Amino acid sequence: MGIKKDNIKLIETGRCEKCGGVLKDPGLGIYVCSRCGHETMSEFGKIKKFIEENGASTAMQISQGTGISVNRIEKYLREGRIEVPEGSDFYIPCLKCGADIRYGKYCPACAAQLTKQLQSVLRPSEIGEVPKKNVGKMRYIAQKGKN
Repeated sequence: MGIKKDNIKLIETGRCEKCGGVLKDPGLGIYVCSRCGHETMSEFGKIKKFIEENGASTAMQISQGTGISVNRIEKYLREGRIEVPEGSDFYIPCLKCGADIRYGKYCPACAAQLTKQLQSVLRPSEIGEVPKKNVGKMRYIAQKGKN
């Protein structure tokens, strides 16, 4: 049950593998041909379907059931698109301290520390302001103590 390389190329180009019709993306990794209705799934779509059908599973079980490598499954864990269930025997490590986490790259403590470090190296002039409305003209910002 592997993923054909041609299938991935078809998804990238938006063409159906059966009839060549245009693929529509209704979301979450499932693509439907507008001409023949054939469904094609991305890697994430296959993982999502496997979890929906089999419940909480290990990365190895998902890999064996979908043909998707454990490394790709870990990538989705790191992106926060899937998570290790609570009470599991296996978690992924925080990239900074190695603590067990269910998804993402950093544990909350390391994320807070990294955020604090980043804030300490940014000058106030490096942090922009989000516009409140979509009108206005370019202007200069007078720096304090300078004319």
